[in-house]
Amino acid sequence: MQLEIGQEVDGYLIKEIIGQGGMGIVYKALDVGLDIDVALKVINPSMATDEHLLRRFQSEAQTLAKVNSKNIVSVKRFTNTENGRFIVMEYVKGGDLSDVMQKGPLPLPDVLDIIRQLLTAFQDAHSVGIVHRDIKPANIMITESDVVKVTDFGLAKIRSAETTRTMTQGVMGTLYYMSPEQLEDGDVDQRSDLWSLGVVFYELLVGARPFDATYEASVMYAILSEPVSFPEPVQSAIPGEIQTIITRLLEKKQVDRYQDATAVLIDIDAFRKNVGEPHTKPIRDTKEDPIRREPVIESPPKPVRPWRRIAITGIGLLLFGAVVLYAIFKTIPEGGNGGEPENNGNFPDSTMLSLYTSPSGATVYLNEEEVRQSPSGNYVLDGRYDSVSVRLANSGYVPIDTVLSANMAHRLVLTKEREKPVRTATATITVTAIPSGDIYIDDRPVEADSPEVVNIGRRKITCRYGGRELQATFRLAANERLEKECYFGAAVYVQGFNRAGDEVAAKVLLNGERGWDTEKWFFVGPGIWNVSITKPGWDSRLLEGPGDSLVITPSFTETKHRLKFELTKRGN
Repeated sequence: MQLEIGQEVDGYLIKEIIGQGGMGIVYKALDVGLDIDVALKVINPSMATDEHLLRRFQSEAQTLAKVNSKNIVSVKRFTNTENGRFIVMEYVKGGDLSDVMQKGPLPLPDVLDIIRQLLTAFQDAHSVGIVHRDIKPANIMITESDVVKVTDFGLAKIRSAETTRTMTQGVMGTLYYMSPEQLEDGDVDQRSDLWSLGVVFYELLVGARPFDATYEASVMYAILSEPVSFPEPVQSAIPGEIQTIITRLLEKKQVDRYQDATAVLIDIDAFRKNVGEPHTKPIRDTKEDPIRREPVIESPPKPVRPWRRIAITGIGLLLFGAVVLYAIFKTIPEGGNGGEPENNGNFPDSTMLSLYTSPSGATVYLNEEEVRQSPSGNYVLDGRYDSVSVRLANSGYVPIDTVLSANMAHRLVLTKEREKPVRTATATITVTAIPSGDIYIDDRPVEADSPEVVNIGRRKITCRYGGRELQATFRLAANERLEKECYFGAAVYVQGFNRAGDEVAAKVLLNGERGWDTEKWFFVGPGIWNVSITKPGWDSRLLEGPGDSLVITPSFTETKHRLKFELTKRGN
């Protein structure tokens, strides 16, 4: 539903439209009661009717609202009115990162500042189990005071459920930043956000995306198969340590990637400590840009892009495939769903349809004629038709019947057929992994937070994350509902006091590395952690707690630690 400028809805005065996307329309609005500007997002009516998605989103939004992060656009309210479903968010005055990137590569100091702020946002959100799933320049805001703020944190899950079923050129902006596991419908966790961050990191320094091509099929192939490379002349201008960090962020396998944002921050800060204030070698002639306060590139020559090798290989394969497939598809019946265009015979001899399915192995029918099994995706069609009738069939899955446009790439996701009800006595197990991880019931992988029907008796639950494993066996009776949580870490709260008993703000150190502010809960993973606090000009000592060396192991029980330190000014 589109609102009128000047209309007041539920205490919000609509000022202007500031954005529009898959979830709906975003307005700048005035909170009449508080006299402040907010961003008001009206959820697309087609999504607002899915109560299951809305309940999951509302739960995640409530969790995100409790995260106090200066680098995340906060969610203030989620409400349902007669004018539709609304999300009220913090209004950010400024532009997004894509506007900044239009000027070309940024100096390394500016890039590291942006990446560090993004990693801080990841720490704050990932520590409570929230994954963005759609990190890209358009979702990264830059305020007028150069503060980075990630928008749509917590909103990406509901959007992904809407857009994953069919991928077309309309979502190319998102595709460039998708991780391999997102393309393959694998398990998505915080490491997917780190992959997307790696793409942004690369693009900020190089001025081009690491996996780029004209067609979706080529982009998907590059993300899944091609290694990341740095083209000359920018390769010699980017320090080797930074190239190593980006390469590790863009590892194809999640296990080979950085496991959390803190690990990336540690490597970046180590680089800055070793080399001092970083400076890049000049890549091209520059002039001063007063907005960015650093030399920037003006009218750069076209860089040598890593996807050229991909494009050349892809074109060769497409030409070979076209010759073979044309003989197969020239018998496709005329009169497809698209109909003949009225162009007096001026139409191309053939068009191309790129089609991928998840899972693979589905039988593909084009205009009711069986072709082959997916995922081999490039089909030559009669050039008189701009669309084709497509049917997919796969044992155990609901068939898909649709019409797809030619000269586009499509990805269709099949839904499993409902299993027949189990005749024996059953029970239900629901397992949650905190912050995230892989879950198995009797060595069978299952989804987190999803009720699983099992036979009664002894059932084994296994949780795995970052090389750590937690396992236990439970006996279930008929109709029993077992809910378990796998905690791969513990929540820690640190406070500092002076001798008078008043709280004093300080910085928390984990194993000597600077971490969070005091008076704030943070999540610490498995391991042995030496906890201390620091404040310039003050000495500290532990007053109360389990000890300044915390031994944290995976557990089915939530663990919380509170530590209190006394701070004394030096010389007192």
